[in-house]
Amino acid sequence: MYQALKSKYIKKSMFLVIFLIAAGIAAIASQAKDLKVMMAPAAQPEDTEIVQLEDLEMEDLKEGLRVEAGKIVEKQYLIIVNHEWYMGMILDGREMRDADELVEIFYEYLEGNPYAYDDVEPLKVQGTIVEITGEYEEYYRSYIAQAGFSQKESEESFLSYAIKVGEEQDTGGVESQDTNKGTVILVLVVGVFLILLAIITLVRALTGANFKKVKKYVAAAPNEEMVMQSLDRFYESTQEVSGIRVSPEYFLGTTGLNAEFCQSKDILWVYQYVLKHSVNLIPTGKTYSIMVMTTGGERIEVLMKNKKKAQQAMEHIARTLPYIFMGYGDDIQAYYTKNRQGMIDAVAQKRAEVMGAQTQFDQNVF
Repeated sequence: MYQALKSKYIKKSMFLVIFLIAAGIAAIASQAKDLKVMMAPAAQPEDTEIVQLEDLEMEDLKEGLRVEAGKIVEKQYLIIVNHEWYMGMILDGREMRDADELVEIFYEYLEGNPYAYDDVEPLKVQGTIVEITGEYEEYYRSYIAQAGFSQKESEESFLSYAIKVGEEQDTGGVESQDTNKGTVILVLVVGVFLILLAIITLVRALTGANFKKVKKYVAAAPNEEMVMQSLDRFYESTQEVSGIRVSPEYFLGTTGLNAEFCQSKDILWVYQYVLKHSVNLIPTGKTYSIMVMTTGGERIEVLMKNKKKAQQAMEHIARTLPYIFMGYGDDIQAYYTKNRQGMIDAVAQKRAEVMGAQTQFDQNVF
């Protein structure tokens, strides 16, 4: 029975484990870029200067200068500075997708739609000025020539520099003003929590923590081997109905990723419990459970998939344990709460009658 239960709960846990790990990794990966910016060592004020794009002057240009561009609504690869000259912009990832949308809106405006810019949100980026060289410079100059500008205009108005968004200097980094530290940390904590939860779920399944009540019962028995054999016979000989196995000897119910277990002689009363859900007083659904009330005052709850499964479970328990109290009633609740010993005696007497009648029937048959 141990191996069967362990195999069962490992299989049930794997989907949840895979989902949690995937969700955790996705959450962490989604913040990788912002995390890199946050973790970069802060540059000293004398080493790093951030210049607003609208304040940028020709004499300011140099490699490593940090520039913040506030409102970019012109093009993806070329941006205008102070309405006088142009420089490149190197984007990737999310900024590239946002810039693509701005390019489409720009062309809509050129094609005669005067309202194209009405709902545009400015693209805000921060990056480092780098010199354009090699193949990228060739493409840059070729693009300018194809746009109809002369070589003189190209040299005077189009600078061989670009803002490389997200690029950090070798000597240190500057934290992005758009990085929301609180959000980044929260998402990272959630991602780590999901991965830890997946590990805990897997460890519980591998160690048998999902059916600890069964293990506790076996450990307390004077003869563990005999009890194990009895449990194996029970598991092999009973049919699972709505997640429940029951015999005159044992009760085993599956609820989520855990197993609920007790001896059948400890069961006094079983009833169906319905929990109604609502949002702002509007009904949104129901949850069905089977409540098993024991001689020791414990209430064991076994969740059901739906009303039909709950009814099937109730019928199965009633057929197997015909001597216990079935169904909910205020009088039964009062009996259990105020005079549980009387209920124990009543169930014991009825059990003896049923067992006696069953024994007499067996003798007559054989």
